[in-house]
Parts: sequence; structure tokens; C-alpha cells
Amino acid sequence: MKSIKKLLLVVLCLSLLQVPAVSFAGPATVSAATTQKGLVKENGNYYYYLNGKKIKNTWRNITAKNSKGVKETNRYYFDKNGKAYKAPYNKEAKYSFVVKTIGGKKYGFDQEGHMIKGVYVMDSHEDSKMNLIAEAFYVFNSKTGVYNASQSKTLNNYVKKAMNASKQKDRISAFKSLKARLINYHKLKYTQKNEGKSCFVIGYTDYSLIFGHFVLQYAGKKINSSTYNMFYTIAFSR
Repeated sequence: MKSIKKLLLVVLCLSLLQVPAVSFAGPATVSAATTQKGLVKENGNYYYYLNGKKIKNTWRNITAKNSKGVKETNRYYFDKNGKAYKAPYNKEAKYSFVVKTIGGKKYGFDQEGHMIKGVYVMDSHEDSKMNLIAEAFYVFNSKTGVYNASQSKTLNNYVKKAMNASKQKDRISAFKSLKARLINYHKLKYTQKNEGKSCFVIGYTDYSLIFGHFVLQYAGKKINSSTYNMFYTIAFSR
């Protein structure tokens, strides 16, 4: 319970952290009198029209310009009603996603309906007893987008070790293992952002390692050029 309460502080701190995001220009809504064609946004949902009819129960690769005017190809899945799977809009969590099962395999989709690939972290939530729950890492195949349960579990185990460890050396070990796994195995790169004075502990400094789709944040006190007296380590989204 103590570690869960500490995580709540991390959530509050991370809510101030802004991670750059690429937003995609959504297709304009087409009037009823116009013959609908291609990707169309209707009432917040995406559909794809081919010969005037919605495509259903199928994947589709669609190329469109993003907000910077650069063409990008993204993969969508349209359900039995022709609606593309997508995560609910959340302006506070630009990298939020939803997981869907298609053909017996799990895939992730972002707020624009794009199938996602790589390593993501789901948002946190509160359980029935109002305890904050740290959500899991999700690893999606870098080529097919298929959810990898084994790789996801490996990352989540490091997070559990860091949260449940009673000794500082164990927290540090779990953090280092998680960081090494992300960099060496998943080939992820990060930028380190020094947040300044810690909102966790007086006299400490907050550090944020931004991995694009998520952030690792910890509080520490620099002892020398390569050693930190770390208070605790947490993996979290955004």
C-alpha cells in the first residue's frame, strides 16, 4: 500500500510532463448528399468507403498526410459495422490505446485508429477500493503489431520488483534491469530531462527518461558523476 501511495505522487508529477506527439489530420466529415469515398470521419468514428459502401471485418493500409503535410501509411481494422477500432479520445494521454482481439491475436490501436507497434504503457486507474493501480507494459511486434505477452510480462516484472522492494539496492537493481532491457533488447532510445527539485523528497532531484510513448521517472540525489542515491523508481506512461 505504501508503494501504491508513492505511485500516486508520481502520477501527479508526470501529469505536468509534456511529451511531444505527432497528430494526424483527420478526414473531413462528408455530407449525406455527397458520394462518400475513402477514409471518412463520422461522429468521432472512422469508416472507409469503397464504391460508396463501408468496408467491414477487414484490415486496410491507408496513406494520408499528417499535420506536417508528410504522407504516412497506417494500418486500420474495420469491424462488422465498418467502424475502425480506436482508443477513446483523451487529451491528457496522447499515447493512450485500446487492445482488441482479431483472429485470435491481440493488437493495439491509438486514438486515430492506427494500429500501433513497439513498447507502450497503459494509463493507470483506481480499483474498487480507490487504490491506484499501475498499469502494465504492452509490447507489440515491431513488424506485425501482434501483442507479445512474454516480452510484456518481463518488463512488468521489473516494475513490480521496483515497487515492492523494501531495500534501496533492490529498487536500483530493478530499475537498471528495466532500463537495460528497453535499450538493449527493444532498441529504444531516450532523452533525459532534469525536472529540478523533487516533488517526492526534499533535497532530491527528479529525473525523467522520455522513451517517446512513455516515461521512466525517479527521484535521486547525485553522489558523484555516475552514482545516484535513488529514492524510488517507477515506470509510467506519457
